[in-house]
Amino acid sequence: MIIEAKQIHCNRIISNLENKIKSTWKFINEEKGTCKVRQHPQFLQIDNRTIYNLKDIANTFNNYFLSIAELLSMKNKEPLQYIQNHLKNMET
Repeated sequence: MIIEAKQIHCNRIISNLENKIKSTWKFINEEKGTCKVRQHPQFLQIDNRTIYNLKDIANTFNNYFLSIAELLSMKNKEPLQYIQNHLKNMET
């Protein structure tokens, strides 16, 4: 009786899921106890500094990638031309 009630409960949950395939597998893995928990980095070390605040870590990554974009744009006045030249060099 308990097994049947559990099956009815699970079927009801699965039938109400929106993204059927992804949500169904997520539900199955949660029921099995094998769902993956993604952990955020606990800290980031840069130049003898340790950053613990998640927002500061995200901002540090953002600033890093923005600086790379700025360097590329300074080197190459025409970004599309740079990409086209890069692709041509890769083909040869």
